[in-house]
Amino acid sequence: MWNIIPRDKVFYDLFERSARNVVHGAELLAAVTSDWSQLKKMTDQIKDAEHEGDQITHEALSRLARTFVTPLDREDIFALICGMDDIIDATDAAAKRLVLYQLTGPNEDLVKLVRTLVDATRSLADAVAGLRNIRRNAQTLQHDCIEVHRLENEGDVFHNQALTHLFAQESNPISVIKWKEIYEIVEGAIDYCEDVANTISGLVLKHA
Repeated sequence: MWNIIPRDKVFYDLFERSARNVVHGAELLAAVTSDWSQLKKMTDQIKDAEHEGDQITHEALSRLARTFVTPLDREDIFALICGMDDIIDATDAAAKRLVLYQLTGPNEDLVKLVRTLVDATRSLADAVAGLRNIRRNAQTLQHDCIEVHRLENEGDVFHNQALTHLFAQESNPISVIKWKEIYEIVEGAIDYCEDVANTISGLVLKHA
């Protein structure tokens, strides 16, 4: 009976909008690390992306509450949309601290972490785009999710290296606190990418 009831496919549009927004936020953060003179401009744009993420999440959850038959299980829709919102929230939090802490510029450790975040969001967006036809795209979806997992591991390595360099080279305890928090937020954003990838991997197992 459930197969003959129309399912609301708008959720896929919302997933893809959210994924593109997440990539946009990460790329803006990378632009900051490439050109520190653009810090204020780019962080304002990241805040706009965070607001856009909130709007997409609200729209998706509102639709979820009033939709009888959904294309995916409700808990998976919730995990996907909220997980991507967590990524853009963390990206915005990192950008805010770059301004708040009045740092004079990026370092190579931050550049590496942010580059990994960008790569992870792009692979995640590729996976999200394949959700419209999970069975047909199952192999590609798993490949994209494995790549996100690899990048999360890479992020862990870069995070540990960043802390090692920080504790060895920085003598000012306030600077240590500032940089440590920023590294942890960016690394957390990469972790959120893996959380969403895990949800997608679960969907492949369920539907493919």
